[in-house]
Amino acid sequence: MLPDLCDKLGIKLETFYVEQIYLQKNDPDLPGYNYLRRRGQNGTYTYTHSIVRHPAYTNNTSVEEETSNAILERSVSGREYVTLLKTADSTKATVIKKVQCFLWNSVYFELQTYVKPDIGLTILKTELEPGKTFSIPWFLQIKGEITGVKEFSSYCISEMYSSIPNPKEKGLTWKENLDMSKAFQGIIKEQQLKKDKERESNI
Repeated sequence: MLPDLCDKLGIKLETFYVEQIYLQKNDPDLPGYNYLRRRGQNGTYTYTHSIVRHPAYTNNTSVEEETSNAILERSVSGREYVTLLKTADSTKATVIKKVQCFLWNSVYFELQTYVKPDIGLTILKTELEPGKTFSIPWFLQIKGEITGVKEFSSYCISEMYSSIPNPKEKGLTWKENLDMSKAFQGIIKEQQLKKDKERESNI
């Protein structure tokens, strides 16, 4: 549907697939995780190895510091990719996403659809400079913002669905996932409260 619509609107659409395989950690106590990423398009693949470090926690309080994950990423050869695959973490599901990229009003968007595990989830992603605004493409139906919600990260999804093959066929999409649906409902409630406050302030 999206390719046909983009053709009609004159929008250039680029499609590729991304596979993420999570690896075992050398030090189980070290916070964060690492994974292999294979990006494929028209039979051509590129490979990367990424190491993600979780945000730090303060020592004197129970409040998490608002710091972003540190990500160390490097390109690897096909041979090294195959070697690193031997350390794949069997407790995590392999994640495959179909990624459709396009420009809308000079803003770059990625529409990421989870192919594996197939949980009926598509996420629209974009990156903006601080203070910059943008408009959502009118031809996409957005149900809510999930920026920074860990339950919707690829890593958490790989953990939650590691032992559930073909979840969609079993009626176990993200909407039936207790953690994801609870987090999403909380987001919707917060967004509605924000809208109500803005409406009251304009009266």
